[in-house]
Amino acid sequence: MNPICCKPISVTVAPLRMLGSVTPIPRLYCLKMDFGSAHPPVHEPNTHIPDELHAEITQGSVVAIYFETLKLGGLASRVLPGEPKCVVTGIVTQLGELVVGRPKSLTRLFWTFQCGGLTLCVVGGGLVMAATWAFAGMLSFAIGALALKSSFEIPNPARATRRLSTLL
Repeated sequence: MNPICCKPISVTVAPLRMLGSVTPIPRLYCLKMDFGSAHPPVHEPNTHIPDELHAEITQGSVVAIYFETLKLGGLASRVLPGEPKCVVTGIVTQLGELVVGRPKSLTRLFWTFQCGGLTLCVVGGGLVMAATWAFAGMLSFAIGALALKSSFEIPNPARATRRLSTLL
């Protein structure tokens, strides 16, 4: 997970297509960011853009953009269609509006890890305190802590809001 916050001059979106194919891959795009004549444009292929942000980006009214790269083969990448390389989670428009969004599948994954991890930590703590099944309690607590840690690696609109609000 690598967060990227930038202020390009222009942002354009093109549907992603496989070589030799006419039909685009659903919900995967190639993001092209232009930073001026001194720098070549940056292309981010295999990018997922949530529905809340897609309309704003295609209108060309983007001043700043925030996206996060996903772990290759990670859970966050696998729950999205097409296993994207990165996800756009926030933009700032020309009107100064901050628009954030996250796909519903990532929200469900986040809360699944949060609830499951917290439950396993509480059960593990209870088993350790009972001292009858201490090893099972420690194992349950460790798995719960790992689930909680994994939930913080999922792209979050709150991080986009924090980073983009410094650019307003």
